[in-house]
Amino acid sequence: MEEVRGEDITNAKKMKINIPVKTTREKFYNEMMILLRPLFEGYLGLKKGGKEKLYDSELKVISYLLYYYDEYKDIEKGDKRWKVIFDLEMRARMRSKCNMSVAVFDNCIYRLKQKGVIEVFKDEKGIKHSRLKSFFNIGPVEDDVEILFHFMIEKKKTER
Repeated sequence: MEEVRGEDITNAKKMKINIPVKTTREKFYNEMMILLRPLFEGYLGLKKGGKEKLYDSELKVISYLLYYYDEYKDIEKGDKRWKVIFDLEMRARMRSKCNMSVAVFDNCIYRLKQKGVIEVFKDEKGIKHSRLKSFFNIGPVEDDVEILFHFMIEKKKTER
């Protein structure tokens, strides 16, 4: 597959577009969520252009959940790590990073639960905790991340 740039795209049969993006680990998750928003909204069955979409504030909360999931990779992966990330101290840290009030942040968490992004689980003692749905759980990441889109365009019945 050839790598194609700018004006050459219209002549390509198969193409690979490489767009290097310099970022920080902290910014990466927000940039990735913005880029993948339409795919996530489609997965959730949210209406395009309607009230039911992933808002910027919700994407920011998701991105910090992912960022801290990555930052705390020394804690066993899974529910133990999510318990730490959703505890009161971490929620306060995320609110500060998101520049949100308690009410706005908690409302984002509530809406993300309603939309199926955050799910509730019970631990061995029956206590309820929250975690990001596994579909959204991207990370931890290495220093070089590549996202590959493979579009398989269907041919019209009249095309050969």
